[in-house]
Amino acid sequence: MDGKTRAEAGGGGDEDARRRKQAALADRKNRETHARLIGAQEAAQGGGKGGATADFVAYRSVADIPAPRTNAELVLTVDRDNEAILLPIHGQLVPFHIMVRLSPQHTP
Repeated sequence: MDGKTRAEAGGGGDEDARRRKQAALADRKNRETHARLIGAQEAAQGGGKGGATADFVAYRSVADIPAPRTNAELVLTVDRDNEAILLPIHGQLVPFHIMVRLSPQHTP
């Protein structure tokens, strides 16, 4: 073994291809997110429901929500795959979609 790294052995082309692919994936994801946000904004301006909570579904059924195995797992968790925040309430993880904005109001 002569101890060469992949970059020294001429593996730089793979790295360039990987970077181009990652840039293309990021660009596609950004376009999808932009289109989704513009659609929601237009719906709100057009008199539609706008940001109704029924529009944002993180889990289709209760069985899809991950169940904690121990009490130590009952902590605030972010589920990036389903775009949800899992908040422990009374021993159960309750999902909130990240597009739902919670705005508490204080009444004096």
